[in-house]
Amino acid sequence: MHVRRGGEYFREANPALDPEEIWSYDLGVERFLAEGLIGRLTFYQSFAKDYIDEREQPNGRYILDNIEDVEIHGVEAELHWSARPDLSVFANYTYNESEIKSHEGDPDMEGKNLENDPRHKLHMGIHYMNPRLADITLLHNAYADRYYSDADGNVFTDNYWSVDLALARALTDHASVYLNIENVLDSIDNKEISPGTIFLGGLRYTF
Repeated sequence: MHVRRGGEYFREANPALDPEEIWSYDLGVERFLAEGLIGRLTFYQSFAKDYIDEREQPNGRYILDNIEDVEIHGVEAELHWSARPDLSVFANYTYNESEIKSHEGDPDMEGKNLENDPRHKLHMGIHYMNPRLADITLLHNAYADRYYSDADGNVFTDNYWSVDLALARALTDHASVYLNIENVLDSIDNKEISPGTIFLGGLRYTF
């Protein structure tokens, strides 16, 4: 049992799940567009059998389930600019199609996109590196045309955005501390996506 959102979300295990099988390939090009500025363009495609996803049940709970046949393809474009030795700026956009070809557990979803998998994704960020201070990454995320359905089979779409912040600082040659904050501005209204702002910190030691 997986419980989230203060008990509002319950996801049950499914001992009858079959192993997931995915075959993928991608084709990409990379080129320097100017001094310190690099661009990348990638096409990708995946073919999944027994794809593992979750399905809402009439009691409002969710259960892990197999989707017999899923095809995923898309294009990703990226720009990365090294403005200074200690500062870089980056952006990437992904257009993604993930069509459900066959779903015995929920035939109404056949021909539709995978749930919770946005068609448009945009990420823009800044990375600042200062060993005496910290490594700081500020990231803006935007998502559009995210599909999801309710227990009655009604399908909806959702658009949302968020800002993430990551901080890390080396303490010694082997030890560092970090703090990651997801959805800093608590901008996501849909609790199906995020329960609010998430803080994750820790100490990392490498041998």
